[in-house]
Amino acid sequence: MQAIIYTRPGCQKCRQTLFKLSQVMPVQTITADADDYELFRKLNYRSMPVVTVYKADGTHEEWCDLQVDKIKKYTEE
Repeated sequence: MQAIIYTRPGCQKCRQTLFKLSQVMPVQTITADADDYELFRKLNYRSMPVVTVYKADGTHEEWCDLQVDKIKKYTEE
């Protein structure tokens, strides 16, 4: 598994998500720019971070904001 996390400067939720997921998988962080924010609005993502976890079976899961339940699903396996 691996994750991509779109962040913004000063985002505590982003730091917490990165800290937890990076303990169990490789994580790439990207500082979101204006184009990213426009795409996220179109996808109805209204909070940061925006997270995509790519699973070993080829599927992926996406979410925005600090989603403790989703993070635990990966950190407590």
